[in-house]
Amino acid sequence: MKRALPATLAAVVVLAVAQVAYAAPGTVSTPFAQANSSTRIRTVEATARHIFVGGAFNSFRDTTGVNRNVTNLAVLNLDGTWASFTPNIGGSGEVWDIEPFGDGVLVAGNFGTGPSKNLVAISATGQLTWYSSAPGLKTVTTDGVNVYGGGQHLSMWSSPNTRVYAGRSAPVTNPNYRVHQTPGQYRDLLFWDGALYAACQCDNIGSLSGPAVKTMVRLTPSTGELDPTFDLSTDFGQGVASAAFGISVATDGSALYLGAGGSDFLAKITFASDVVWQRDTSGSSQSVEFFDDQVVAGGHFVEVADEPGDNCGFRGGSGNPNLDPNDMCQRRDGLAVYTSDGQLTSYAVTLKGQYNLAWAIEPLFDGSMIVGGEFNKANDVDRNDLVRLI
Repeated sequence: MKRALPATLAAVVVLAVAQVAYAAPGTVSTPFAQANSSTRIRTVEATARHIFVGGAFNSFRDTTGVNRNVTNLAVLNLDGTWASFTPNIGGSGEVWDIEPFGDGVLVAGNFGTGPSKNLVAISATGQLTWYSSAPGLKTVTTDGVNVYGGGQHLSMWSSPNTRVYAGRSAPVTNPNYRVHQTPGQYRDLLFWDGALYAACQCDNIGSLSGPAVKTMVRLTPSTGELDPTFDLSTDFGQGVASAAFGISVATDGSALYLGAGGSDFLAKITFASDVVWQRDTSGSSQSVEFFDDQVVAGGHFVEVADEPGDNCGFRGGSGNPNLDPNDMCQRRDGLAVYTSDGQLTSYAVTLKGQYNLAWAIEPLFDGSMIVGGEFNKANDVDRNDLVRLI
Protein backbone atom coordinates (compact mmCIF):
# COMPACT_ATOMS: atom_id res chain seq x y z
CA MET A 1 0.00 0.00 0.00
CA LYS A 2 2.97 2.34 0.53
CA ARG A 3 6.68 2.55 1.18
CA ALA A 4 8.25 3.18 4.57
CA LEU A 5 11.12 5.57 3.97
CA PRO A 6 14.54 5.90 5.61
CA ALA A 7 15.52 8.98 7.57
CA THR A 8 18.34 10.51 5.58
CA LEU A 9 17.59 12.70 2.57
CA ALA A 10 20.07 10.85 0.38
CA ALA A 11 18.41 7.54 1.15
CA VAL A 12 14.97 9.03 0.52
CA VAL A 13 16.06 10.23 -2.92
CA VAL A 14 17.47 6.81 -3.84
CA LEU A 15 14.34 5.00 -2.68
CA ALA A 16 12.07 7.48 -4.42
CA VAL A 17 13.82 6.70 -7.70
CA ALA A 18 13.46 2.97 -7.09
CA GLN A 19 9.82 3.43 -6.18
CA VAL A 20 8.81 4.80 -9.57
CA ALA A 21 11.06 2.42 -11.54
CA TYR A 22 8.73 -0.59 -11.42
CA ALA A 23 7.60 -1.78 -14.83
CA ALA A 24 3.90 -1.72 -15.60
CA PRO A 25 2.20 -4.77 -14.04
CA GLY A 26 1.51 -7.87 -16.09
CA THR A 27 -1.80 -9.65 -16.61
CA VAL A 28 -0.82 -13.34 -16.78
CA SER A 29 -1.54 -15.39 -13.66
CA THR A 30 1.38 -17.69 -12.90
CA PRO A 31 1.51 -20.53 -10.32
CA PHE A 32 2.55 -19.25 -6.92
CA ALA A 33 2.04 -19.90 -3.22
CA GLN A 34 -1.56 -20.03 -1.99
CA ALA A 35 -3.55 -19.77 1.18
CA ASN A 36 -5.68 -22.80 1.99
CA SER A 37 -9.46 -22.91 2.48
CA SER A 38 -11.50 -19.76 3.12
CA THR A 39 -9.06 -17.09 4.24
CA ARG A 40 -8.12 -13.44 3.93
CA ILE A 41 -4.79 -11.91 2.95
CA ARG A 42 -4.47 -8.31 4.10
CA THR A 43 -0.88 -7.45 3.32
CA VAL A 44 2.13 -8.58 1.28
CA GLU A 45 5.67 -7.20 1.58
CA ALA A 46 8.72 -8.19 -0.44
CA THR A 47 12.26 -7.61 0.84
CA ALA A 48 15.56 -8.39 -0.86
CA ARG A 49 15.32 -12.01 0.33
CA HIS A 50 11.74 -12.85 1.23
CA ILE A 51 8.06 -12.30 0.64
CA PHE A 52 6.03 -11.84 3.84
CA VAL A 53 2.30 -12.56 3.63
CA GLY A 54 -0.09 -11.57 6.42
CA GLY A 55 -3.80 -11.81 7.10
CA ALA A 56 -6.20 -14.29 8.67
CA PHE A 57 -5.27 -17.88 7.81
CA ASN A 58 -3.96 -20.99 9.50
CA SER A 59 -2.64 -23.01 6.58
CA PHE A 60 -0.54 -22.13 3.53
CA ARG A 61 1.16 -23.97 0.69
CA ASP A 62 4.20 -22.88 -1.26
CA THR A 63 4.78 -22.94 -5.03
CA THR A 64 5.86 -26.58 -4.90
CA GLY A 65 2.69 -27.62 -3.04
CA VAL A 66 4.24 -28.07 0.42
CA ASN A 67 1.63 -27.24 3.08
CA ARG A 68 2.37 -25.77 6.49
CA ASN A 69 0.18 -24.84 9.42
CA VAL A 70 0.92 -21.21 10.20
CA THR A 71 -0.84 -18.49 12.17
CA ASN A 72 -1.67 -15.45 10.04
CA LEU A 73 1.90 -15.05 8.73
CA ALA A 74 3.79 -16.90 6.00
CA VAL A 75 7.39 -16.22 4.91
CA LEU A 76 8.43 -17.27 1.41
CA ASN A 77 11.51 -17.07 -0.73
CA LEU A 78 11.19 -14.83 -3.77
CA ASP A 79 10.27 -17.83 -5.92
CA GLY A 80 7.33 -18.69 -3.66
CA THR A 81 8.97 -21.64 -1.89
CA TRP A 82 9.06 -21.75 1.88
CA ALA A 83 11.75 -19.66 3.55
CA SER A 84 13.95 -21.28 6.16
CA PHE A 85 11.78 -19.73 8.89
CA THR A 86 8.21 -18.69 9.56
CA PRO A 87 8.01 -17.20 13.06
CA ASN A 88 5.09 -18.05 15.32
CA ILE A 89 3.63 -14.67 16.28
CA GLY A 90 0.86 -16.33 18.32
CA GLY A 91 -2.72 -15.38 19.00
CA SER A 92 -5.79 -15.88 16.87
CA GLY A 93 -6.36 -12.40 15.51
CA GLU A 94 -5.14 -10.98 12.21
CA VAL A 95 -2.08 -9.42 10.60
CA TRP A 96 -3.12 -6.10 9.05
CA ASP A 97 0.13 -4.56 7.82
CA ILE A 98 3.75 -5.48 7.06
CA GLU A 99 6.36 -2.84 6.30
CA PRO A 100 10.13 -2.93 5.55
CA PHE A 101 12.41 -2.18 8.51
CA GLY A 102 16.18 -2.52 8.24
CA ASP A 103 16.90 -5.88 6.61
CA GLY A 104 13.59 -7.26 7.84
CA VAL A 105 10.03 -6.12 8.44
CA LEU A 106 7.58 -4.75 10.98
CA VAL A 107 4.38 -6.77 11.44
CA ALA A 108 1.28 -5.11 12.92
CA GLY A 109 -2.27 -6.17 13.71
CA ASN A 110 -4.22 -7.71 16.57
CA PHE A 111 -2.41 -10.90 17.52
CA GLY A 112 0.04 -12.20 20.10
CA THR A 113 -0.31 -12.67 23.83
CA GLY A 114 0.99 -11.05 27.01
CA PRO A 115 2.14 -7.46 27.56
CA SER A 116 4.06 -7.33 24.27
CA LYS A 117 1.77 -8.04 21.35
CA ASN A 118 0.38 -6.71 18.09
CA LEU A 119 3.66 -5.21 16.84
CA VAL A 120 6.86 -7.13 16.16
CA ALA A 121 10.02 -6.64 14.12
CA ILE A 122 11.28 -9.70 12.25
CA SER A 123 14.87 -9.78 11.05
CA ALA A 124 16.08 -11.27 7.76
CA THR A 125 16.95 -14.44 9.68
CA GLY A 126 13.63 -14.70 11.54
CA GLN A 127 14.54 -13.20 14.92
CA LEU A 128 11.57 -11.59 16.72
CA THR A 129 11.75 -8.27 18.58
CA TRP A 130 8.44 -7.37 20.22
CA TYR A 131 7.27 -3.80 20.78
CA SER A 132 5.74 -3.07 24.17
CA SER A 133 2.17 -1.96 24.87
CA ALA A 134 1.06 -1.94 21.25
CA PRO A 135 -2.71 -1.46 20.91
CA GLY A 136 -4.62 -3.27 18.17
CA LEU A 137 -3.12 -1.84 14.99
CA LYS A 138 -4.32 -1.46 11.41
CA THR A 139 -1.12 0.09 10.04
CA VAL A 140 2.55 0.67 10.79
CA THR A 141 5.33 2.71 9.21
CA THR A 142 8.80 4.02 10.08
CA ASP A 143 11.17 6.86 9.32
CA GLY A 144 14.03 4.39 9.49
CA VAL A 145 14.54 4.84 13.23
CA ASN A 146 11.23 5.57 14.95
CA VAL A 147 8.15 3.40 14.46
CA TYR A 148 4.60 4.72 14.12
CA GLY A 149 1.50 2.58 14.61
CA GLY A 150 -2.07 3.55 13.82
CA GLY A 151 -5.46 2.15 14.73
CA GLN A 152 -7.99 3.96 16.84
CA HIS A 153 -5.21 6.44 17.59
CA LEU A 154 -1.53 7.07 16.84
CA SER A 155 1.48 5.76 18.75
CA MET A 156 5.23 6.28 18.34
CA TRP A 157 8.12 4.12 19.52
CA SER A 158 11.76 5.25 19.61
CA SER A 159 12.83 1.70 20.52
CA PRO A 160 10.99 -1.57 21.14
CA ASN A 161 10.59 -0.82 24.84
CA THR A 162 10.06 2.93 24.61
CA ARG A 163 6.71 4.22 23.47
CA VAL A 164 7.19 8.00 23.18
CA TYR A 165 3.48 8.71 22.99
CA ALA A 166 0.20 6.86 22.71
CA GLY A 167 -3.38 7.84 22.06
CA ARG A 168 -2.58 10.93 20.00
CA SER A 169 -4.94 12.53 17.46
CA ALA A 170 -7.66 9.93 17.77
CA PRO A 171 -9.96 9.98 14.71
CA VAL A 172 -13.71 9.84 15.39
CA THR A 173 -16.66 9.23 13.09
CA ASN A 174 -20.00 11.02 13.06
CA PRO A 175 -22.91 8.53 13.09
CA ASN A 176 -24.99 10.98 11.04
CA TYR A 177 -22.62 10.65 8.07
CA ARG A 178 -22.41 6.91 7.56
CA VAL A 179 -24.44 3.73 7.52
CA HIS A 180 -21.74 1.44 8.94
CA GLN A 181 -20.99 2.52 12.49
CA THR A 182 -17.38 1.40 12.72
CA PRO A 183 -15.16 3.45 15.03
CA GLY A 184 -12.77 6.09 13.77
CA GLN A 185 -9.39 4.62 12.86
CA TYR A 186 -6.18 5.13 10.95
CA ARG A 187 -6.10 2.60 8.11
CA ASP A 188 -2.79 3.38 6.38
CA LEU A 189 0.26 5.40 7.44
CA LEU A 190 2.86 6.83 5.08
CA PHE A 191 6.03 8.63 6.21
CA TRP A 192 7.22 11.06 3.56
CA ASP A 193 9.50 14.11 3.64
CA GLY A 194 9.36 14.51 7.43
CA ALA A 195 5.58 14.13 7.79
CA LEU A 196 3.09 11.36 8.48
CA TYR A 197 0.15 10.99 6.10
CA ALA A 198 -2.70 8.81 7.30
CA ALA A 199 -5.64 7.46 5.32
CA CYS A 200 -8.36 7.37 7.92
CA GLN A 201 -11.94 6.64 8.76
CA CYS A 202 -12.45 10.06 10.27
CA ASP A 203 -14.89 12.96 10.43
CA ASN A 204 -13.19 14.79 13.30
CA ILE A 205 -10.06 14.50 15.42
CA GLY A 206 -10.23 14.04 19.20
CA SER A 207 -14.01 14.37 19.52
CA LEU A 208 -17.04 15.32 17.45
CA SER A 209 -16.35 18.93 18.39
CA GLY A 210 -12.70 18.63 17.30
CA PRO A 211 -11.20 19.69 13.96
CA ALA A 212 -13.19 18.54 10.92
CA VAL A 213 -11.25 16.10 8.70
CA LYS A 214 -12.06 13.65 5.92
CA THR A 215 -10.35 10.58 4.39
CA MET A 216 -6.70 11.63 4.99
CA VAL A 217 -4.74 13.78 7.41
CA ARG A 218 -1.17 14.95 7.90
CA LEU A 219 0.41 14.49 11.33
CA THR A 220 3.58 15.80 12.95
CA PRO A 221 5.69 12.68 13.66
CA SER A 222 7.47 13.95 16.79
CA THR A 223 4.25 14.94 18.60
CA GLY A 224 1.49 13.00 16.85
CA GLU A 225 -0.50 16.19 16.46
CA LEU A 226 -2.75 17.08 13.54
CA ASP A 227 -1.32 19.45 10.93
CA PRO A 228 -4.33 21.68 10.12
CA THR A 229 -2.71 23.10 6.97
CA PHE A 230 -3.47 19.81 5.17
CA ASP A 231 -7.26 19.80 4.89
CA LEU A 232 -9.52 17.64 2.71
CA SER A 233 -12.73 18.22 4.67
CA THR A 234 -14.04 20.72 2.13
CA ASP A 235 -13.08 18.62 -0.89
CA PHE A 236 -14.72 15.41 0.32
CA GLY A 237 -17.47 16.97 2.40
CA GLN A 238 -18.89 16.91 5.89
CA GLY A 239 -22.50 16.15 5.01
CA VAL A 240 -24.90 13.29 5.47
CA ALA A 241 -24.28 12.06 1.92
CA SER A 242 -20.50 11.91 2.37
CA ALA A 243 -19.62 8.58 3.95
CA ALA A 244 -16.11 8.61 2.48
CA PHE A 245 -13.21 7.18 4.49
CA GLY A 246 -9.59 6.66 3.50
CA ILE A 247 -8.20 3.14 3.33
CA SER A 248 -4.85 3.35 1.54
CA VAL A 249 -2.30 5.95 0.51
CA ALA A 250 0.82 5.85 -1.68
CA THR A 251 3.16 8.40 -3.23
CA ASP A 252 5.25 8.75 -6.36
CA GLY A 253 7.33 11.46 -4.69
CA SER A 254 5.42 14.31 -6.33
CA ALA A 255 1.84 13.63 -5.23
CA LEU A 256 -0.28 11.39 -3.03
CA TYR A 257 -2.70 8.73 -4.26
CA LEU A 258 -5.65 7.95 -1.98
CA GLY A 259 -7.95 4.93 -2.10
CA ALA A 260 -11.26 5.40 -0.31
CA GLY A 261 -14.38 3.51 0.71
CA GLY A 262 -17.84 4.59 1.73
CA SER A 263 -18.19 7.14 -1.04
CA ASP A 264 -15.81 4.99 -3.08
CA PHE A 265 -13.06 6.60 -5.16
CA LEU A 266 -9.41 6.88 -6.15
CA ALA A 267 -7.85 10.36 -6.06
CA LYS A 268 -4.58 12.16 -6.74
CA ILE A 269 -3.80 14.82 -4.15
CA THR A 270 -0.95 17.33 -3.86
CA PHE A 271 1.12 17.75 -0.72
CA ALA A 272 -0.74 21.05 -0.29
CA SER A 273 -4.02 19.05 -0.09
CA ASP A 274 -5.38 20.07 -3.49
CA VAL A 275 -7.32 17.36 -5.30
CA VAL A 276 -5.83 16.99 -8.80
CA TRP A 277 -8.34 14.37 -9.95
CA GLN A 278 -10.88 11.97 -8.48
CA ARG A 279 -12.41 8.87 -10.08
CA ASP A 280 -15.47 7.09 -8.79
CA THR A 281 -15.42 3.34 -8.10
CA SER A 282 -18.33 1.05 -7.35
CA GLY A 283 -16.65 -0.41 -4.27
CA SER A 284 -13.83 0.51 -1.94
CA SER A 285 -10.32 1.12 -3.26
CA GLN A 286 -8.51 -0.90 -0.60
CA SER A 287 -4.94 -0.81 -1.90
CA VAL A 288 -2.96 1.63 -4.02
CA GLU A 289 0.53 1.29 -5.52
CA PHE A 290 2.50 3.36 -8.04
CA PHE A 291 4.19 1.70 -11.04
CA ASP A 292 6.22 3.72 -13.54
CA ASP A 293 3.68 6.52 -14.13
CA GLN A 294 0.76 4.16 -13.54
CA VAL A 295 -1.43 3.92 -10.46
CA VAL A 296 -2.73 0.44 -9.59
CA ALA A 297 -5.81 0.32 -7.37
CA GLY A 298 -7.25 -2.84 -5.87
CA GLY A 299 -10.53 -3.27 -4.07
CA HIS A 300 -14.01 -4.74 -4.16
CA PHE A 301 -15.16 -2.67 -7.12
CA VAL A 302 -16.40 -4.08 -10.44
CA GLU A 303 -17.03 -0.79 -12.28
CA VAL A 304 -14.73 2.25 -12.34
CA ALA A 305 -14.89 5.72 -13.88
CA ASP A 306 -12.96 6.59 -17.01
CA GLU A 307 -13.96 10.27 -16.98
CA PRO A 308 -14.39 12.96 -14.30
CA GLY A 309 -17.92 13.07 -12.90
CA ASP A 310 -18.84 9.50 -13.84
CA ASN A 311 -21.17 7.80 -11.36
CA CYS A 312 -20.36 4.10 -11.11
CA GLY A 313 -23.08 3.30 -8.62
CA PHE A 314 -22.88 0.90 -5.71
CA ARG A 315 -21.74 -2.69 -5.65
CA GLY A 316 -22.90 -3.23 -2.09
CA GLY A 317 -22.39 -6.05 0.36
CA SER A 318 -26.11 -6.56 0.91
CA GLY A 319 -29.32 -5.45 -0.69
CA ASN A 320 -29.64 -4.61 -4.37
CA PRO A 321 -26.54 -3.15 -6.03
CA ASN A 322 -27.03 -0.29 -8.45
CA LEU A 323 -24.01 -0.61 -10.73
CA ASP A 324 -23.23 1.99 -13.38
CA PRO A 325 -26.80 3.35 -13.47
CA ASN A 326 -26.13 5.72 -16.38
CA ASP A 327 -23.84 3.42 -18.39
CA MET A 328 -20.84 5.68 -17.76
CA CYS A 329 -18.19 3.38 -16.34
CA GLN A 330 -15.92 0.53 -17.38
CA ARG A 331 -15.80 -3.04 -16.09
CA ARG A 332 -12.81 -3.75 -13.82
CA ASP A 333 -13.07 -6.70 -11.42
CA GLY A 334 -10.96 -5.90 -8.37
CA LEU A 335 -8.01 -4.22 -10.13
CA ALA A 336 -7.80 -1.00 -12.16
CA VAL A 337 -4.84 0.92 -13.57
CA TYR A 338 -4.80 4.68 -14.19
CA THR A 339 -2.05 6.90 -15.52
CA SER A 340 -0.75 9.56 -13.14
CA ASP A 341 -2.95 12.12 -14.89
CA GLY A 342 -6.11 10.09 -14.25
CA GLN A 343 -6.60 8.23 -17.54
CA LEU A 344 -8.01 4.72 -17.18
CA THR A 345 -5.83 2.22 -19.06
CA SER A 346 -6.95 -0.95 -20.84
CA TYR A 347 -5.32 -3.14 -18.15
CA ALA A 348 -7.80 -5.80 -17.05
CA VAL A 349 -7.24 -8.69 -14.67
CA THR A 350 -10.43 -10.31 -13.40
CA LEU A 351 -10.60 -11.33 -9.75
CA LYS A 352 -13.73 -13.15 -8.66
CA GLY A 353 -15.23 -15.66 -6.26
CA GLN A 354 -15.57 -13.59 -3.08
CA TYR A 355 -16.74 -10.10 -2.19
CA ASN A 356 -13.70 -8.11 -1.08
CA LEU A 357 -11.35 -9.17 -3.91
CA ALA A 358 -8.03 -7.22 -3.61
CA TRP A 359 -6.59 -6.06 -0.30
CA ALA A 360 -2.85 -5.94 -1.04
CA ILE A 361 -0.69 -5.04 -4.05
CA GLU A 362 3.06 -5.58 -4.03
CA PRO A 363 5.39 -4.83 -6.98
CA LEU A 364 8.51 -6.95 -7.48
CA PHE A 365 11.67 -5.71 -9.18
CA ASP A 366 11.39 -8.38 -11.88
CA GLY A 367 8.31 -6.56 -13.21
CA SER A 368 5.76 -8.94 -11.71
CA MET A 369 3.10 -8.03 -9.18
CA ILE A 370 1.64 -9.95 -6.26
CA VAL A 371 -1.99 -9.36 -5.32
CA GLY A 372 -3.53 -10.65 -2.10
CA GLY A 373 -7.06 -10.47 -0.83
CA GLU A 374 -10.26 -12.52 -0.83
CA PHE A 375 -10.83 -14.22 -4.17
CA ASN A 376 -10.58 -17.72 -5.60
CA LYS A 377 -10.02 -17.01 -9.29
CA ALA A 378 -7.74 -14.69 -11.25
CA ASN A 379 -8.52 -14.54 -14.97
CA ASP A 380 -10.65 -17.66 -14.43
CA VAL A 381 -7.64 -19.62 -13.11
CA ASP A 382 -7.99 -21.09 -9.61
CA ARG A 383 -6.05 -18.91 -7.20
CA ASN A 384 -6.91 -18.79 -3.49
CA ASP A 385 -6.41 -15.26 -2.15
CA LEU A 386 -2.94 -14.77 -3.66
CA VAL A 387 -1.78 -14.38 -7.26
CA ARG A 388 1.46 -13.43 -8.99
CA LEU A 389 0.92 -11.54 -12.26
CA ILE A 390 3.67 -11.38 -14.88
